[in-house]
Amino acid sequence: MSQSITSIGIIGFGSFGRFAASKIPENLTVRVYETKPIDNVPNNVAQVDFATVATSDVIILAIPFSAYPEVLEQLSSVINPDSVVVDICSVKVKPSQYVHKYLAGHKNLLITHPLFGPRSAQGSLENHQLIVTECVGERAEKIVAFCKNTWKLNVLESTSEEHDKSMALIHALTFFVGRGLSDMNLDDVPYETPSYKMLKDLISLDRSHSDELFNTIELGNPFAVDARERLIETFTTLNDDLKSKGDTYVV
Repeated sequence: MSQSITSIGIIGFGSFGRFAASKIPENLTVRVYETKPIDNVPNNVAQVDFATVATSDVIILAIPFSAYPEVLEQLSSVINPDSVVVDICSVKVKPSQYVHKYLAGHKNLLITHPLFGPRSAQGSLENHQLIVTECVGERAEKIVAFCKNTWKLNVLESTSEEHDKSMALIHALTFFVGRGLSDMNLDDVPYETPSYKMLKDLISLDRSHSDELFNTIELGNPFAVDARERLIETFTTLNDDLKSKGDTYVV
C-alpha cells in the first residue's frame, strides 16, 4: 500500500469487516475491534481492544450507521492524529456529518461508499466501483491511488448529497421493493416466467442483507423517504387507473 502505512484497524467485524480484512495485503498488520469474540480469525488478523485499534495507520469504520455517534465519540479521545479514518457506510450525508462533528480538524479522512461486497467481489475487486465523497490528507490520497492502481477499482468522485440523491433511487427503492416482495412470500408457485425469476432474484438479494443494512439504506439517507413515497404514489395511481377500467374488460 505505502511504506508509511503498516497497520490497518477495522472497527466492527461483520460480513463487510471480514471481507475487507481478506483483501488487505498480507504484509500489513490487521487489527480488529469487535465487541464479541471472533470465530475463525484469519491468520493475519488480531482481535484487539479499542485503544489499540485506534493507533493503527488506517482505521476502517465497518460499523452500523446507528453506532456512529458512540464509536466516533470514543475514537476521538484515543485516535492517533496521523491515522486515516475510512468511512465505508452505504449512505454519506449523515455519516460525514458525524465524522466531522466528533473528529473535527482530523487531518486524514477518506469518506467512501464501496459499491461491492462479499457477495459481488469475493473473487476480485477489479473494475468494481468505489465512490469517494471526501479525501483529506496525503495518506488518504495514497490509499485512493492504491485502490486505483493495485486493486484496479473504478474510483468515482461525488459529493455526499449527490451520492445520497442517486442512492435513494439505486439503493433505497431496490431494497424497499425487495423487502416488500419478500414479505409477500411469492416463492411458492408451480411455474415461473423469466420476469418472475427476476423478482425472485430481488427477493433473494433482500434476504441476504441484514435488517441493520436495510434500516441504514432507508432511514440513514435523507432522500430515501421521498423516493419511497413517489413509488407508492405511482403504484397507487396505476392501481386506481386499472380499477377504473376494470368493468370494460368484464365479459
